[in-house]
Amino acid sequence: MRGLRKQEDITFERYFELVQKSANDKDCTFFCDTVQGIEFSLGEIEGDVLTGWLIPNQSADLFEGLFTANAIDRDTWDQFYVEVSWKLKDDEILISFS
Repeated sequence: MRGLRKQEDITFERYFELVQKSANDKDCTFFCDTVQGIEFSLGEIEGDVLTGWLIPNQSADLFEGLFTANAIDRDTWDQFYVEVSWKLKDDEILISFS
């Protein structure tokens, strides 16, 4: 799945699809760096607070090559480094970037 370095459990991938949808609403793609350990589980979906790069879609293909090769120049790309938070509201998962 784009934005992940490895195959994840299907329940987490469902969450990551929500993260990517929220990123796409900002004309961006999210590339995950770390999982913070602030988890939730809601039936068929499990998620966590994440950190990583929220990359504008026009640069996503270039960044993906660097991300896959683990060759990210932090001086160039860390301006896009964000935290992804989740919040449950009325059984809906809300995603925010900060």
